[in-house]
Amino acid sequence: MVMLDKAYIENHMPTVQNYQSFGRNVVESGLRTALAQVDGSPKGEVELEATVTVTPVEIDYGGPEPRLCLHVRMVVGGIEMWVHIFTGEQ
Repeated sequence: MVMLDKAYIENHMPTVQNYQSFGRNVVESGLRTALAQVDGSPKGEVELEATVTVTPVEIDYGGPEPRLCLHVRMVVGGIEMWVHIFTGEQ
């Protein structure tokens, strides 16, 4: 099993694609949850819980070595989003 360490994460950071769409999903999820909380009862602010889980994964593409990747899971207001990050290393 592959383990998550500093080098593993750093190898994946430049290959993240679609920050904009992932960020939009995070913000939209927060706004939808806030909308449900203020429905009929205006508030000065709404605080939401969020968790982020980063998991290393090995994907076997049939090459000599499995490809090292990351799964990033974020839950905002109970709404779950995922992004899969590839690295150029195999």
